[in-house]
Amino acid sequence: MESKELTKLGILKGLLEKSRPSISALLPKHLNPERLIRFALIAVQRQPELMECTSTSILNCVIKASELGIETIGPGGMWIVPFRNKQGQREATPIVDYRALMALVRRSKEVVCIDVGVVYEKDSFDYQQGTNTNILHKRYLGKDRGEILCFYAFAKLANGEVKAEIMGKDEVDVIRNRSKASAVGPWVTDYTQMGKKTVIKRLCNYLPLNEYVIQAIELDQRLEEEIGIDDLIGEAVEVKAIKEPQKKIATPADDTSDVPPMRQPGDET
Repeated sequence: MESKELTKLGILKGLLEKSRPSISALLPKHLNPERLIRFALIAVQRQPELMECTSTSILNCVIKASELGIETIGPGGMWIVPFRNKQGQREATPIVDYRALMALVRRSKEVVCIDVGVVYEKDSFDYQQGTNTNILHKRYLGKDRGEILCFYAFAKLANGEVKAEIMGKDEVDVIRNRSKASAVGPWVTDYTQMGKKTVIKRLCNYLPLNEYVIQAIELDQRLEEEIGIDDLIGEAVEVKAIKEPQKKIATPADDTSDVPPMRQPGDET
């Protein structure tokens, strides 16, 4: 890593460490702020475009993850994706993973479980809607399952009631085409995951929602409406689970006195 990048990484690390009390205050008590900060730094190291983003915008992504109670940066948590803002500046943007959205739904005491699936041409699928909603999906075990037919999501409530939503691929594509970023980014690189998130959000219309889910859906909707193809700089980089001790990140610029002040929780990210 070049000395300039090490300097910028050092400033970012210093800013995140300085903001640790705020991050910790926002996170639920059972979650670890050190883990969130570590994953954010790893994401920045693995994606060169993020090194060009403002440190404040990266911090704001971490703050947003904290507000939602999301501890992981990457799969199952919060993605950090570099975009250009209206001033042409590179800015980190938070995108909630569909698995994180399901985890947020599960926080409601009224939701016992929630799941999502994708049906392909060679799968066996049966859906019954009425007084006794029932979904039966048997996956084809061969290598080629054919084309995607539909996406479905269901949730079981504490009172025993089952809520379900099914969207054909054509319905999901209608939602995709409304997005300014339909031809770039996650809709292109991770279509299946975006389809899953779309049907989960539709299902949420029939579920008792907590404030975390509402915030996550509002954030997602705002990004779909505001970010377009000309704004994208790079793609989200997968941050795999850390299983071994990590090397200490060099921080030649630990002095953060010249770093812009942190935006307060609740500000626009």
